[in-house]
Amino acid sequence: MSGFFKNFIDRLHYMYKKEIIDNKKIIFIYTGAGNKKLTMEELTQATYYVEEYLKLDVIKRYSFSSREEIVEEDILEICNFINNCK
Repeated sequence: MSGFFKNFIDRLHYMYKKEIIDNKKIIFIYTGAGNKKLTMEELTQATYYVEEYLKLDVIKRYSFSSREEIVEEDILEICNFINNCK
């Protein structure tokens, strides 16, 4: 687990205790240097217990690889998904 990810988890803990994140929809956008599918699998496993503990409502996950070019359609899909979440 990277230091940045640990900071992310630590900051969520405060919000959890204050019930700030109750009933909030969460979208994870994972990035990594490896294969997109493998990154998705590994980071989904890595966040599982955090999601359970903090009772996060994860509604969608996306994964990108720094070794592959990001396709504009992928970005548009994410934007459309977010815009349609209410």
